[in-house]
Amino acid sequence: MSNIFATIVVFSLLFAFKIPYLYNSIILSVILCMPFLFSSAVLTNLKTLYRTSFFYIALLFLSIIIVFTSFLTIIYGKYDFSFTLRFLFQIAYLLFSILITSVVYYIGSRKKEENFVELCILNAFLLQALIILIAFVSPTIRDIIQLFQDDATVQIAAQYSGIRGLALAGAQFFGLSVGFSIALILATFLYVNNKISTLRYVTYFILFTVAIFFVGRAGLLGSAISLLYLVVALAYDNKIKRVVKFLSFLLGTIAIGCVLFYLLAPVSVKDSVFNYLLPFAFEFIYNYLNKGTFATTSTNTLEGMYFAINEITLLLGDGIYTNADNTYYMHTDAGYMRVILFGGIVGMILIFLYQLYLVSSIRKYLSCLNYNAGNLFYIFVVASLLIFQYKGEVIGFLAIMQIILFILLSSLCLRLKKTPMEDKE
Repeated sequence: MSNIFATIVVFSLLFAFKIPYLYNSIILSVILCMPFLFSSAVLTNLKTLYRTSFFYIALLFLSIIIVFTSFLTIIYGKYDFSFTLRFLFQIAYLLFSILITSVVYYIGSRKKEENFVELCILNAFLLQALIILIAFVSPTIRDIIQLFQDDATVQIAAQYSGIRGLALAGAQFFGLSVGFSIALILATFLYVNNKISTLRYVTYFILFTVAIFFVGRAGLLGSAISLLYLVVALAYDNKIKRVVKFLSFLLGTIAIGCVLFYLLAPVSVKDSVFNYLLPFAFEFIYNYLNKGTFATTSTNTLEGMYFAINEITLLLGDGIYTNADNTYYMHTDAGYMRVILFGGIVGMILIFLYQLYLVSSIRKYLSCLNYNAGNLFYIFVVASLLIFQYKGEVIGFLAIMQIILFILLSSLCLRLKKTPMEDKE
């Protein structure tokens, strides 16, 4: 039961789905953890985390970004604080993540499970993947799930013939696909370090990748990056046999799954998969076969969202993030463009440094705990973020990804039992 409770708490924190009268599930996760504040062990965990350098440096970065972005939009006379609000929310995410991690780590320590917190993250994504698949198969479940989504999400999902908008989450599309991608890289890291079995890793890999089909095909890059990370990490340690074992297990499981799907799936589900899901997820392949080009409607649209700007805007932005009608400034969805249009290269560098600090801190803590492939984990996470940023706002922005990083940092800090304001070198 404690495993289920911990997974539900992490799930509620990560996916921030709408709950009537509670705003969203993050509040639920905090409420569920409140009784644990009577535990001296949990209070000790909280004190440890609130006195570590990563907490203060993260707060410092966020404070600098908040002051800079507020000052910028005021100086320009635009008074658009919608950009700044994203980072104010991150302070709340940081505080809540520390609370939830303190409780989940306490539960794991009682069970004497070394990577309990990390596994709770992966199991939360596993639960989300199962919810997506069940909602796809069952219109009744899909209707129930949509009660916990905002109206805009439901309207967008209605355009995709029942193959999108199936997650019990606030972020449904690109953001959720990036979350699954980061979870896949985390699962790969644990597998490389022999912390999860081949069967468990194959289960994560297949279900996360299938879920990505429904939430956003950009996340398929995350699956490819995870595979590359696996091959590079194991080849570096001369463990090619493990790569062969994993690939054999993976391909065998996929083959069996395809046969069972063909034999057992209802006709309506097969029609949805072959007529809607696969053409959507693999549009680039369908286009190549039919038109001789890998370009998709989204990539063509995205290319048009990168355009020339003047030198002042490039350097310091225009101090505008959203228009009066709540659309994005200059109507661009491109991640790099949105940041530059608001705060220029100066703002982008500041946000990038903040993100690099978080990821590099994880790398350092992994090294202190004698994990293998910590540097590769850092390289592949950063590379993934840079790639995803081309499509949308990810670096320093994306809530689900920042929460994952906050949880990982908090868990690693507790395992290192850090002294106040001190980092173990």
